[in-house]
Amino acid sequence: MAPLDSLQVFQYSQQAQKMESQASERAGLSWFQIPRYIELEEERAQTQRELSYLQSIQSPVYSLPEELLYDALGPSVEISASQVTRHWRDVATRTPRLWTKIHLPKGNIQIEQYLQRSQGLALNVIVGSGTTSVRSLCLLLDQSSPTLLQPLYPGPQLSNSHNMSHLPRIRSLSVDEYGVTDTVLRDMIRCIGSGDTSRLTWLNLSPQLSSCRRRSIAVSIALNGMFSLVHLELDLRFVSRDQGIRVMLPALLTLHLEDGFSRDLSPSQDLSQFLAPLDTPVLDCLPISDCLPTALDESCIKSCPSRLPLLRHLTVQDNGAYSPYSTDYTSYAAAFPNVTHLELAMAVERFIQTILNGVSPVTHKPYWPALQILAVQSSLLSVPAMISGLSRRRDNGRSIQQLITKHHMQYSEAFGEIVELLPYTDTWQHMPPE
Repeated sequence: MAPLDSLQVFQYSQQAQKMESQASERAGLSWFQIPRYIELEEERAQTQRELSYLQSIQSPVYSLPEELLYDALGPSVEISASQVTRHWRDVATRTPRLWTKIHLPKGNIQIEQYLQRSQGLALNVIVGSGTTSVRSLCLLLDQSSPTLLQPLYPGPQLSNSHNMSHLPRIRSLSVDEYGVTDTVLRDMIRCIGSGDTSRLTWLNLSPQLSSCRRRSIAVSIALNGMFSLVHLELDLRFVSRDQGIRVMLPALLTLHLEDGFSRDLSPSQDLSQFLAPLDTPVLDCLPISDCLPTALDESCIKSCPSRLPLLRHLTVQDNGAYSPYSTDYTSYAAAFPNVTHLELAMAVERFIQTILNGVSPVTHKPYWPALQILAVQSSLLSVPAMISGLSRRRDNGRSIQQLITKHHMQYSEAFGEIVELLPYTDTWQHMPPE
């Protein structure tokens, strides 16, 4: 519905008042005037209902829950805040949740407006494309620095805004777009590593940096104080090799690692050196994205079972199927023996056969014995070979319950007796929680 002007509402209000005055004269009505009085009462009640409805449209903050307003206005509030009617603009400023997402780049005044209008609620900070400096945000978040501006709307509720850090308010911080420099990233990590991150539950440090602009950044020390962190996405190509630094993340449930070409180390060394000192006692899901095949080293294989004891969901996305050297899933099976859900983007025939058989051909030990769900995006293994391996695993008492694949759905009847065959869907993308 198009916005209504104030004149319409005023006219309805005047009409309602006129009818009320007419109704107030009912005491002097004679018997033959009573029907007209009843008719006027009905018209007055109808007009009052219409007036109330119009007022609710003009000022929806009084008629709609804040959650609905957030969903309706959240994506476009930055664009429309200065273009819509005054009533809707009032709704935006009276709805703190509309101002909890700070998407950089933004100017100092805009950041201050967001911080004040969100009224202390948890913040979601997104560093987007085009951000060349986060000085303004770092100054606002740094506990040792005052805020840049005095409150734009002074009042008793904002009297403590000056000299106050807003870092403890951050719930999620995401840096995952092109155009973000390593200098910006270093400033962000410095901010979050030197203050209170007790409210931070979601952290994404996966900027699309070119190799010529990528410099190593110390991340482990900053991560070590994040005791509320639940979700972490990290690009290992810019992470410095902090040898011997133990990283304790007691609440972490999902760890998404990206790896690939590095100046100093191979992807395998990058991955192993980061995982070996990592202590995540409740980690449940580990997606790994590699542009090259990997294998975990001995130190990582020995430490991971005790430091990641509850890991159940492992996802490996690489190009191993089309490389002369494939990812060594034997090392992954030894490091993460309790996996129940395994997802592979590409895998060569011998590893898929080993997984299906459930026994290592080298050590003759169980190969992911607790595996219940296997998802394979691409595999060259034939259908008879897959059925044979699944049958052998079932006979050994370690049957796979669900096989998720992209290319074998037409053979569902052949698989039906030994495993539930499901179509493959991409589960690689991860979005911040609302």
